[in-house]
Amino acid sequence: MPKFDPNALMRLAIDEMHKSVPERRDDGKVPPSVGAVVWFPDGTVVKAHRSEFREGDHAEFTVFEKKLLARKLDEAVLFTTLEPCLVRSPERTPCAKRIFKARMKQVWIGIEDPDPSVEGRGQEYLIQHEVDVRRFPEELYKEIEEANQAFIKQATDRANVAHTVPPEGITLSSFEAVEPRVAADGFSADALQHYRRTAKIKDETGSPAFLAHLAQLGLLRVDDRGRFMPTKFGVVAFGKDPQALYPMATVLGKIRQATGQPETRTFLGPAVLLPDEIITWLRDRLPQPLERSSGTSKVSDALPYEAVREAIVNAIVHRDYDAAYDGVQTHLEVTPDTVIVKSAGAPKAPSSIELLQELRAVPVARNPALQATFARARLTEGQNYGMETFRALVDAGLPRPTYSFDEPFVTLTLYRTPEAAVHFLPPEAVTELGEDAKRGWVLMASRGSISSTEYARGMQVSAATALRHLRTFARLGLVTREGSGPATRYRLVPPSRQ
Repeated sequence: MPKFDPNALMRLAIDEMHKSVPERRDDGKVPPSVGAVVWFPDGTVVKAHRSEFREGDHAEFTVFEKKLLARKLDEAVLFTTLEPCLVRSPERTPCAKRIFKARMKQVWIGIEDPDPSVEGRGQEYLIQHEVDVRRFPEELYKEIEEANQAFIKQATDRANVAHTVPPEGITLSSFEAVEPRVAADGFSADALQHYRRTAKIKDETGSPAFLAHLAQLGLLRVDDRGRFMPTKFGVVAFGKDPQALYPMATVLGKIRQATGQPETRTFLGPAVLLPDEIITWLRDRLPQPLERSSGTSKVSDALPYEAVREAIVNAIVHRDYDAAYDGVQTHLEVTPDTVIVKSAGAPKAPSSIELLQELRAVPVARNPALQATFARARLTEGQNYGMETFRALVDAGLPRPTYSFDEPFVTLTLYRTPEAAVHFLPPEAVTELGEDAKRGWVLMASRGSISSTEYARGMQVSAATALRHLRTFARLGLVTREGSGPATRYRLVPPSRQ
């Protein structure tokens, strides 16, 4: 394969994953199915899968030690369907360290290790050691997860307190540490009961099994006296008054109606309760107009509440809680045209604003304790498929949600009406664009990326008219042009950069 084709190499790794050999284990643990592919600049491709030569051997071990032991790997690229491990028995080198020692510069990873006590740490080890880590696209996750259903279920259900200590000193946040200022009984009873009910946990909240479950999530740690003590993430999620210690755990809400003074509210309390409180506040204050069709009436939401909930949860779960942003709170602002959510901290590698803007961002564990907790409580779609909610807005004819990063905030803008895209055009664009071009801009805003042929078909205009509109958008700085000839595409520039 002389041409470097990531899509084809990812597909090879998945095909290799399906060849993994089931192994017998006395401890009852289900091993994962994993495929690994190494590509060299001369076109050589070397593949391996778990237990290919010997029962229990990891795919990366097989490809490095059994097939490529005598070959330099510093110019090679690795594709692996599962995040490389960071902890193995003392006599074995973890795969993440093996990759670093081989001086590999780039690694593509499928799904993260699903155990919340480990999730993202192998990936983080590589990033900290200056390896360029990239991720498989979301559409490939389902096949990897389906092949590993039993492994994933067992890993996420395992309540092994000993595994809650981050391995090898690789921490993703200082909030993984114990909070010494909060007592063992410092969690809100209402928040714990809400979580127990939504996560469908049978054990009582004060039982050893329930506490072990919270420890497995990284919300509690066991001290030297055998007591369960809250971590900082535990206090954020379930604390009686988390904002007293961490002001950044506050959500500031504002509703701007077409007329009158804005209404504001400060949301305090355990993070697991905030999304429901915020949505209830919005529903009580925003109009829900009646739609009339075929002689009947029904209430129509004036706001995409499912997408708003997802945006709020993402802002809470994925924000940077560490010192650089310890005074920066999360913001929610609703206007007649938009819903704007601001969360502190730049996107965590290997995610990026560009991937977010294209609605192709992959899950990256910055705060796995919160991520796992909210997923268990069914407060989010799940760690792999959250972008589907935002893509559904586009399918419904609304402008594509936009992302931007302006220190210190990642800002997500959701549009409430198709016409909202025109309202946010710069004044010079509003003046210059005719009515047809403005309607075309609504189409452009919903697609995000479009060719002149697709534009002409969507607008039902001639090819010349389509090209004229798109070139005007480009001249006004509303879109960028990519490619040449028939392959030319025009990509939306987020409003904050226009």
